[in-house]
Amino acid sequence: MKEGTIRVVIENISPCIANGRFPIRRIPGESVVVEADVFADGHDEIKATLLVSRDSTLKVQNWEEYPMVHVGNDRWRAAFLVEDMAMYRYAVRGDIDRFATLVKDFGK
Repeated sequence: MKEGTIRVVIENISPCIANGRFPIRRIPGESVVVEADVFADGHDEIKATLLVSRDSTLKVQNWEEYPMVHVGNDRWRAAFLVEDMAMYRYAVRGDIDRFATLVKDFGK
């Protein structure tokens, strides 16, 4: 596991039904808006990424990445488009953004 991901906490991913036991439903052409609380200890800047896979395997090379936008108070948001009738999986990854932290600290 990368060092920057150890300190990042991800909670309250939505939409989520029964802790992921049941799938959400969308039709082709609809967007799925995913939100999550992403935070870390300390003053480091963080970034969040939405990972989406269109098949049922969890192979790393099959994940598409969408940068998430900070919408306030540790809440992050991104969306993806359902293109066809398929099983989609999504996850949220949080990382320490070393470059953004350096830029922020340099300005002090």
